[in-house]
Amino acid sequence: LYGLLLLLKPLKGSVIGWRQEIFRSWARSFVRISGFKVSTVGEIPKAPFFLVSNHLGYIDIPIVRSQVETLFVSKNEVAAWPIAGRIVGDMGTIFIDRRNHRDIPRAGEKILSALSRGEGVMVFPEGTSGSGTDLLPINSSFFEFPAVNGIPVIVMALVCWMVSGNVMPAPPRASSML
Repeated sequence: LYGLLLLLKPLKGSVIGWRQEIFRSWARSFVRISGFKVSTVGEIPKAPFFLVSNHLGYIDIPIVRSQVETLFVSKNEVAAWPIAGRIVGDMGTIFIDRRNHRDIPRAGEKILSALSRGEGVMVFPEGTSGSGTDLLPINSSFFEFPAVNGIPVIVMALVCWMVSGNVMPAPPRASSML
């Protein structure tokens, strides 16, 4: 599927649709093969939207993407990962240099561009993954971009149920949950 995206890349008009389909298929396959059971509470947002959530770990990406058509904002170190970095970038990920506050306007423009194309954008405002029992400090740098452009900001909480049936971690309060 990824090879098909590379072949279609010169045809700019169709790349977004193909990218969304390839990313969705990969995420759903990953979730199914991994044996995860994903359920949602609340409405799945329709693009364009700006989605924010707690971040439990890298597994959040395929789980969220299997349910919601969205691009992700990620630390720029991911772009340098061999093979995966290129694929993640081709899936529309917006990279940010978290150590350089001057990179925020550039990334913000990319977020606004994606939103203006009718795509959803997801940010983990904690800036890193945590245990999920508590929220880490929120980096609010990106909240200005959708706010000044009238784009809905949707809050989501990721919750993980263990095989034992225990909820781990406890969810923070949020207007909608995935």
